[in-house]
Amino acid sequence: MRNYRQWLVFSKVILTLLGLTGWYGPAQAAVNIDRTRIIFASDDVAQSLTLSNDNTTPMLLQVWTDAG
Repeated sequence: MRNYRQWLVFSKVILTLLGLTGWYGPAQAAVNIDRTRIIFASDDVAQSLTLSNDNTTPMLLQVWTDAG
């Protein structure tokens, strides 16, 4: 009886997790970056980075920088 209950709980958890992962849509890579690293020369004050949205749907983008 105990094995049956454990199996029942386990199967419900697995089915719930599978259902939740199927609920989320696939990731969309619509914003393209022209480079992955920016290297500053010693006399440069600024560098630019081009981001382009190749999709027809507007996308929200979050960018942050650090001192690393």
